[in-house]
Amino acid sequence: IEIVHEGAWQQNGGSSAVLSASLASLTVTASSIRLLQERPCLTPVNILPPEQCFDAVGTLEAACPCNGTNWTSTDASAANISMDCASTEDCPIIHEAYLGKTRYFTYNSSEAQACFYGANTNQALAWFSPQDMICVDRLSYLSCIPSPLSTSSTALPMLWPVMLVGLTFAHGLRGIS
Repeated sequence: IEIVHEGAWQQNGGSSAVLSASLASLTVTASSIRLLQERPCLTPVNILPPEQCFDAVGTLEAACPCNGTNWTSTDASAANISMDCASTEDCPIIHEAYLGKTRYFTYNSSEAQACFYGANTNQALAWFSPQDMICVDRLSYLSCIPSPLSTSSTALPMLWPVMLVGLTFAHGLRGIS
């Protein structure tokens, strides 16, 4: 599942809790969901159980009915949750957890990589007690100007709470990622 959140990003200065880190926030104003695989399989990491596959179409239909949206991956368009599923009942998990909510996070970035701590709706936890740092290499080493992050990194799905704010959604739906 691809979940894209749009919104207002705000830089909030330097971190007093993490040396050389910065503070930022994202207030989500729009969300879209697109199914990439109808039956994805989860690869085990650390203490997770062996690989398991599940019905992503059925899971999305139950969690986000969105006016009868066709969630099959043959329909390549993404459902714009904030427009197509305007009521909370149409997609409660996105409406209640993300739309209109502000996510705070701590990060640092260099020419070679970007490192993010887990995002949180609780500003104090995200900025003064940040946890779960994950770093990914940049694809371009030209400068600190934003450049794409490496998708070959196994850490990329861990960035979704910050970058796409999708991992929380994923865990809430028993492993959709």
